[in-house]
Amino acid sequence: MRRLDPAGHLIESLTREPAWPCAAASQIDCFCRVLDGQRPNPSGPAAHLPHTAFLAAAYGSQAAARTCHPKEFLA
Repeated sequence: MRRLDPAGHLIESLTREPAWPCAAASQIDCFCRVLDGQRPNPSGPAAHLPHTAFLAAAYGSQAAARTCHPKEFLA
């Protein structure tokens, strides 16, 4: 696991011994299997739009130096 600053420089890193997959890696692997059609997608894309809007608002707030509401990103 690595954490980077906005310029892409390494701030900190974590390595587990023994190196088993972290929860985030398992979730990404599962999502890749859904995209490849190897696993069913129980919720569908529309269920994830509010999460995506929240992330877009967080990045938008940082970039604009003002508060952005997640609903601004749901069209």
